[in-house]
Amino acid sequence: MTSRPASATSVVDACQRALGLALRRETEAAFDLLDTTIAAADTAADTVRHLTESIFLVARWTGDYRRGVEILRRMLERADDPTTRGWITVRMAILAGAAEDTELTAAALGDFTIAGDDAGQAMSMLTMAFPKSDLLPSAAFRLELVDAARAVGERLADPVIVARADGAQAALLTYEGDNDAADAAYRRVWEPFRVGSPLLSSEVANVVLNHSLALLSWGRLREVDEVWDRTRHIVTGPRNRDWHALIRATAMIHLGQYRAARDVVAPLTNASEEVAAFGTVLNVAAGLELSATAPDLDLAAESELLEGRSMQLGAMARSTQAALRAVRGEPRPHRDLGPTLRRLAASRPRFGWDCIAVTLAELAPGEADEVLTDMWDFWPAGPRPAVQRLFTETLIGRNDPYPSFVEVADRFEANGEFHSAARAMAHASRVAPSGGESLVAHRRALDLYRLTDAERSMANLLRDRRIRREPGSPTIPESQRHAVNAGLTTRERQVTELAAEGLTGREIALNLGISQGTVRNHLQHAREKLGGLSKRDFTRFK
Repeated sequence: MTSRPASATSVVDACQRALGLALRRETEAAFDLLDTTIAAADTAADTVRHLTESIFLVARWTGDYRRGVEILRRMLERADDPTTRGWITVRMAILAGAAEDTELTAAALGDFTIAGDDAGQAMSMLTMAFPKSDLLPSAAFRLELVDAARAVGERLADPVIVARADGAQAALLTYEGDNDAADAAYRRVWEPFRVGSPLLSSEVANVVLNHSLALLSWGRLREVDEVWDRTRHIVTGPRNRDWHALIRATAMIHLGQYRAARDVVAPLTNASEEVAAFGTVLNVAAGLELSATAPDLDLAAESELLEGRSMQLGAMARSTQAALRAVRGEPRPHRDLGPTLRRLAASRPRFGWDCIAVTLAELAPGEADEVLTDMWDFWPAGPRPAVQRLFTETLIGRNDPYPSFVEVADRFEANGEFHSAARAMAHASRVAPSGGESLVAHRRALDLYRLTDAERSMANLLRDRRIRREPGSPTIPESQRHAVNAGLTTRERQVTELAAEGLTGREIALNLGISQGTVRNHLQHAREKLGGLSKRDFTRFK
C-alpha cells in the first residue's frame, strides 16, 4: 500500500503550528515539523508555495538561515514548473549570504520570466537591489530596479512587494548618504502599519531593524529605543528581539556603558548564527575594557560572516578585531582594515565604514592617510560620522591637533559618547602646546572616563609616562592592576615579527643573540597569548 499525500488542510495546519513553534524559539521542532510535512505532501503548486513561505518565515523569525536554505534546496529538487521553482529560489536568495544570492536571484528571475509571473519578477529585482556586501554596479541602478518593482507591486495591489520596495529604497538611500530621505522612507513603511499577513509583518519588521541600525550609525542613539517602542506590535520572532538587544547593547558601548552592554548580550545563548556572531563581537568589545586579559579569540569567522550580511556590521566587527589584536600586542593589528576599506571603495557607500577609518588612523596613521586618499568624497553622512571624520583627519595629521581633538571631544560629549570624548582628550593631552594645557586635557579625559566603564582605557591613560600625574588622580581600576603585561613582551614581539618574515628558529636566535631554546619559549608564549596560533600562522602578521 502507498500512503496518500497530506491534504491541503493538514499542510496549512502543520505550517501554522511550525510558525507558532518558531515564535517560541523552538527552531529545531519547527523545521522538523515542516520537513515531515514536506515528505508527506503532494507537489501541487499551492501546497509547495505555502510550504515555501512557511520555511522562509521560520528561517527569518529564528535567524536559522542555513537550515531554511537547506530545506528549500531539497524542495527545489522536487519542483517542476518554473513559477514554483522561482518562488523557492527567490526565498533562498533572500536568506542566503552575499556569496550565493546573486546566482540564486538570477535563476529565480529566469524562471519567473519564462512563467510570465510579474510578482515573482518584482521580488527577484528587489532581492537584486537590496544592499548586502556591496552596491555594485551602482546604487542608482539598484534604485531603478526598486522603482520598477514597486510599480508592479502597486499595479498588483501586493502590499508585500510594496513594503519590500520601500525598505530596499530606504536602505539604498542610507548607503547613498541621503539620511533625511532614508529616514522618511523607513517611517513610511512602519508608521502606518497595524496588522497584516505574516509575510507582510516580516517585511515591515525587517525595515524596523534596518532603520534602527541606520539610526545607530548616524549617532541618533536616543531614537533607537523610541522606534522599537512604537513597533512592538510589528516585530515578530526571536531573531528580531535578539537584534533589538544587540542594537541596544551597541548603543550602550557607544555611550561607554560596557557592563550594561555585556549584561544585555549575556542571555543570548540560544541565538541564531548571525546574532551569535555579533554578540561575540560586542562581548569582546566590552571585555577589552573590563577584563584583565584580552579575550582568547580572533573574530575572523565572525567578521567574515557579518561582512556577508551587511557592510555596516562587517565594519564594526573588523574594527573590534583590530582593537583586540592591538591589546594583545600582535604585530600589525590593523592588517585587515586597509584591505576592507579598499574593497568597500569600489561601491562608494556613504554609510557604515567610518569606524574602520578611525581605528586604522589610531593604529597606523600613515596607512590610513594612504588608503583614505580616494575615499574622502564619499565619507559616511550624518552627525556622528562627521565627528568621526574630524577625528580621523586629526589623527593622520591633516588638522591643527590640539584644538581639533578638543572639538572632537566636545562633539562626542554633547551626544553622550563619553568614552570617545575621553579618547580624543587623551590625544589632546599628548599634543597640547603647553604643560598647563596638557594637564587640563588630561584631567578632563580622566573626568570623562569616570562617566564610563572604560577601565582599560583609563588605566592606559594613568600609565602614560609622557603626562605628569596630578596629586589626587584616580587609581588604576582593580580589573587592570595586573593587565599591563597582557600583550606580547618586547622580546616576544621581536621573535614573532621575525617568524612572520619566515626566519627559522636558528636564524632568529642568531639575529637576536639568544639561544634557540629561548626562541622556542618566546614563540610558545606568543602562541598562547595570540589564541593558540601555530608558527605557520604568524605569516598572517606580515
